[in-house]
Formats: sequence, C-alpha cells, structure tokens
Amino acid sequence: MEIQYYGGNCLTVTYKSTKLIIDDYLEDFGKKSIIKNQDTAIYTDELITNQNNNNYNLLINGPGEYEIGEISVIGIRSRSFIDQDKSVTMYKFTTPEASILITGRIFGEFNDEQMEKIGKINALIVPLGNNGYCLDPVGGLKLIKEIEPNIFIPTFYKSKDLKYPVETLSLDQIITELGMESSEAITKLKLKKNDISDSISLVILEQS
Repeated sequence: MEIQYYGGNCLTVTYKSTKLIIDDYLEDFGKKSIIKNQDTAIYTDELITNQNNNNYNLLINGPGEYEIGEISVIGIRSRSFIDQDKSVTMYKFTTPEASILITGRIFGEFNDEQMEKIGKINALIVPLGNNGYCLDPVGGLKLIKEIEPNIFIPTFYKSKDLKYPVETLSLDQIITELGMESSEAITKLKLKKNDISDSISLVILEQS
C-alpha cells in the first residue's frame, strides 16, 4: 500500500490497481484538483464535497463499509473539530499488507464503539495545523497514545503553495511540539507488512 501527500489533508492511497483520493479540496486553497474521471473520491467532511471537482467515478462521503478494488474501507463517524454538534467521517483502509486511519478534522475523543471499529492501525494520519481549524500536536499525541499506531503522519502544515483560511503551524513547529524524532521527509510511503516496526515512528510526507 502506498501513500502520497498533496497538501491540506489531501492524500492518495494506492494498492495494486486501486487508487483512492482523500479530501481533495485543493481548489479551495488555490491549487489544482488531482481528481480524474476514473478515480474514487473520498471526503471526511461531507459539507466540503459540494465545493470541489466532481469529475470522479465514485464518491464516498459518509460512514459505512465499502469494498473498492482490493481495499476494504470503513467510514467511522466522529465529532467535527470546527463544530462539535456536527460530524465528520474517519476512514480506515485495510489491505493484506497494512491498515491506515485518516481522521480528517476530528474533535479527537473516541468512545468504545469507535475504538472497536478502528482496531489495529499501522499508519495514523491526522491534520495538525491548529489555530481553530484542526487539532494541534498535543491533540495528535493523545491520539497516538490512544490508538498506538506503528507510524504517525501529520498533515495540514503550512505550505507556500496553498492559501488556508487560517494561519497553520509550520512542519518544524509540529515536529518540535510532537517531541518525536523523524527521519528525512519522503515523497511516498510504501507500507509492506514485513517492513512495519513494532515501535511508533514519525514519518513526514513531502507535499507533491
């Protein structure tokens, strides 16, 4: 399974011939959408979906269980960070190689039912831009402690190519506040079952 980052909380998850586009609302931030006609578009925040490129083959923007190619997808409802009376959808992606959880802009507290659906996670991906827009690094550390992933990947950090509605934390600030050592940033993360360590590591994905 391969993960690539495009800014904001936009990522691609690819396994064999299946490619999923998550949270491509790049046009709202002044960048061209990456969605193509044949793609599956997945959104953590269904309210944002209507503002974006709709040239997708399949749209998923809510809780449920889905099979897309050889990737199993579970959408898990969670409280929104911006408006706690509303909800967003976290997504767990599972293949024989690994499992990934992409949270979106969640409030950051889980009940027993949510934790049961989350289960064992190899890579946890969380927006940490802060400033009233999403969780901060302290909130990220709480999720790491609760979920205990093998790999933690922050998103939504400051980018010269994107115009966010608020000032977001820089990547250096996020790394410093997490207090975790990271290796050199990579353009793609390739998750293979035999390569996943038992310890928790911080992985930085460069923006494509």
